[in-house]
Amino acid sequence: MAASQLTPQLRHMLSPRVGGTLGVCFAICFTQYALVAGLAAFLPTSPQGEGLSSVLLGAVFAAYPFACALCSPMLPALLRALGLRLSVAVGLAITSATSLCIGLTPLLPPPALGPALVILRVLGGCGAGMAETGCFAAVSGMQELNAHIG
Repeated sequence: MAASQLTPQLRHMLSPRVGGTLGVCFAICFTQYALVAGLAAFLPTSPQGEGLSSVLLGAVFAAYPFACALCSPMLPALLRALGLRLSVAVGLAITSATSLCIGLTPLLPPPALGPALVILRVLGGCGAGMAETGCFAAVSGMQELNAHIG
C-alpha cells in the first residue's frame, strides 16, 4: 500500500508519537506476562516453605486473567469517560505498581503472603485489562476514542 493511499486515521496511528506510545504499552503488558512465566518457575518449589497451599498457589496464577476477563465488560464505558490516554496511563500505572508490590510480598508474614499475592494479581489484572483494551481500541481505529491519544 502506497503512503498516498493511507487514510488520515491510519497515518495518525503510524506516526512515531502514537506508535511509540502503543509500543511502550504493549511492551509493559508483555513484561507482565513474562513476569507470570518467571513466577511460575519459582513458586512451585517454594510454596511449602512459605505456607502456600497448592490451591492458593493456583488462585495466585488464576487471579490475573480472571480479573482481566471480569473487568472487560466495564472497560469501554470507562474508556469513553476518561479518554484513551488517561485510561492507558492509569492501567499501566496500576499494573506496574502491583508488580513492584509483588516483589515486596516475601517481607510479609506467611499467613498474609497468599492473600496479598491474590489481591495484587487481581488489581494487576484489572490494570492490564484497562491498558490493553485502550491500546486495542486505538489500534482498531475507534473514531471517538482516537482523538484522545498521541
